[in-house]
Amino acid sequence: PNLVNVSYPAALAPFSGDISLGTSVAAGAATLVQMIKTSVAATGSIVVWGISQGALVINAAAKVLTDSPNRPDPGALTLVRVADPATPLTGMLNFLPDAMMSLLQTGSEMRTAVDTPFNTVIIVNSYDAFSDFPTNPNPVAVLNALAGLFYRHGQTAFVDLQSVPAEN
Repeated sequence: PNLVNVSYPAALAPFSGDISLGTSVAAGAATLVQMIKTSVAATGSIVVWGISQGALVINAAAKVLTDSPNRPDPGALTLVRVADPATPLTGMLNFLPDAMMSLLQTGSEMRTAVDTPFNTVIIVNSYDAFSDFPTNPNPVAVLNALAGLFYRHGQTAFVDLQSVPAEN
């Protein structure tokens, strides 16, 4: 398979870089939508994989494609979202106050994953604060998740999907 990197700012101002999360994700999504359309037209199908902010880019691109009158055939596109901060129920963006979302220059649409007709795989590593934030955010649980952010977040990229029980 051919692996192609989607170039985008991947910034998170004011924490990293000088571009806001919202602007960074929007730039990546615009590039990704065009890459998906080109690839599906050329090969008939594509698998798109993104981790962390890259998963947010996939979410934003999926929304554009889902709302497009000439979207790809749902069976032609597989989306793999790894350590996604918009994971349903447990993604960190679901828990951030509006003031923080405003600081990141994101709208509420980025809080939750897009419901799409495309094949979707969501990979969450337990205790990763970005994708598995505690639904009962008591101080101990939050500290545990923040520690997991450093020790578990990047590891999610290397998960062996063969080891995941079929019911999951």
